[in-house]
Amino acid sequence: NGHSIAYGALTPQTVDQTDFGELTTRNTRRVHSFTIYNGGMADLTNLAVQLSEDAVDFALIAQPSVQLAPGERTDFQIAFTAQTLGFSKATVTIASNDSDEARYTFTIQASYCHPAITITSSAGAGPGSVVAAITRICSGGVISFTPALSGAIIALSKTLTITRDLVIDGRMLPAPVTLSGQQQRRVVKGNAGANVIIAGVTIADGLVVGQIFDPW
Repeated sequence: NGHSIAYGALTPQTVDQTDFGELTTRNTRRVHSFTIYNGGMADLTNLAVQLSEDAVDFALIAQPSVQLAPGERTDFQIAFTAQTLGFSKATVTIASNDSDEARYTFTIQASYCHPAITITSSAGAGPGSVVAAITRICSGGVISFTPALSGAIIALSKTLTITRDLVIDGRMLPAPVTLSGQQQRRVVKGNAGANVIIAGVTIADGLVVGQIFDPW
């Protein structure tokens, strides 16, 4: 698409298509094409693309040409298929005979998520828990609670680390649900730039080293 990807780039972006975005329906697929350009004075040979072993739900579906003369271009394609809920990252490696960058690498990412999730478990982690919901909610999504959790105390087994915009909404419950750090851990940690709304939820018994109480 005309945007270069820096060698060793670790922060995927939508502008250069290294960020595949969010898919909300299981088994849907998104394909991105990438172009290799030989801007040198000699042939590029032995071209091959590999994905790292942790490339969950990513697949290389079209390899580039194995050789490029100066001024020539070739494309390769990577697909992301929504199968595993959560956030996925992988490293792309382009191998060649290039004397300076024989292994050109960059990071790609994608997410299979839900725009709305209802918490059904009072457990501190695991299926149906608020911890699981945080990892599976789409940016701008809404997390709510099943009526059976009215007045429940959820003893968190880990800090809720929020990296995207979202709403945690307990206002429909007759009695607020409580997220408790059990005086052992911080309850919520939000990344800079994430717009987070928590309503109808009590945050209690948070702990940060050196302090007695810090719910956030």
